[in-house]
Amino acid sequence: MIESYDVGSLPFSGDFEKFLEGAKSKPGSESWLYFEQEVIKGLLMKIKAGIDVPNFPQFRDMMEMFLESMNGIQKSKRGYVVVEPIRVKGDKLVIPEVEAIKRRASELYEEINEPIRLKICITGPYTLSSIFSPEVDRTWLIEQLGHVLAKIAGENVFRSEKIGVEIVSMDEPVLGLVDDPLLDYGSRTREVLLNAWEEIFSACKSKGAKTCIHLHSTSNKIFWDLTSLDIVESHVDDPIYSSPMVRSLLDEKDMFLKASIACTDFDALIKRHLMRSKKEAIEEEIGEIWKCIRKSKIDPIRFLEDVDLLFKRLMKAIDLFGCDRVKFAGPECGLRSFPSYKCAIECLKRTAEAVSRVNESLQGME
Repeated sequence: MIESYDVGSLPFSGDFEKFLEGAKSKPGSESWLYFEQEVIKGLLMKIKAGIDVPNFPQFRDMMEMFLESMNGIQKSKRGYVVVEPIRVKGDKLVIPEVEAIKRRASELYEEINEPIRLKICITGPYTLSSIFSPEVDRTWLIEQLGHVLAKIAGENVFRSEKIGVEIVSMDEPVLGLVDDPLLDYGSRTREVLLNAWEEIFSACKSKGAKTCIHLHSTSNKIFWDLTSLDIVESHVDDPIYSSPMVRSLLDEKDMFLKASIACTDFDALIKRHLMRSKKEAIEEEIGEIWKCIRKSKIDPIRFLEDVDLLFKRLMKAIDLFGCDRVKFAGPECGLRSFPSYKCAIECLKRTAEAVSRVNESLQGME
């Protein structure tokens, strides 16, 4: 059976400044309670949309939320710099979103009436290192960030009768977007990055969680060298989902694919909608549509892909790689850039429905 999960982020509707304040506050304070409320609401919405293993709702910036939990770094005009050894702040090992969910586990269990299977995400050391000043030695930095992120990742994997972390995703969207000579075969940086990833994943697997790497491009094949990686995922049109050679690699490495079946680039969704009636989508038209969406003159849901298309993408992946290697499916990326909360949840609903239809089809073939 194929199971659905999401990448994490959602658009925020409410008092964002108060939400950010709450993430930094002590549990029980007024701002914390607001933060907790919004996290729980988002998680429940994902579950009710039909997502099997929902990621904690990620409303905060994926870079800042992890850098804020570290001592030894500070901002400069050219990016972050290291001013002393990087380490986790004393009370910041547990991700606030995860803390909020743990504190409300009983309430969530009563609402859903079954144990909750949770996914969490960690921004990877390669991507985090990309926003530091060029003056900081990248190899050394990746190594230091790896140690810190491994501590955070391991601390946030938990399991109880009512809720447990099933999957930990390491998000490395920067990897492969440009050709990085630091990652050439035989390089010191390549070795350091692999070791950092292994340390992070090993901390999670030791507590019983499956591990996943979230990519925006698989042009750099370094991830195939990991021994503690379970699941690979990328964007809908990535070559990984159309290459017959991937099947043999999955078998050889005993890894699995998460089939990305829903496009989450909203500009691309609008452009594809326009191209149904025109040979070419003009950028000015996309801008005008955004203006109409913001003024509530156009419902953005009209631009979402339909369930039939998501169904076909998942069936294509299963035909190519087999049910034994395609264990999960979901949107290609987070939904933070979607124009509305309602639109984002509708995308999750359609994804869940497509997965459900595929499972019904597979059962009918048995």
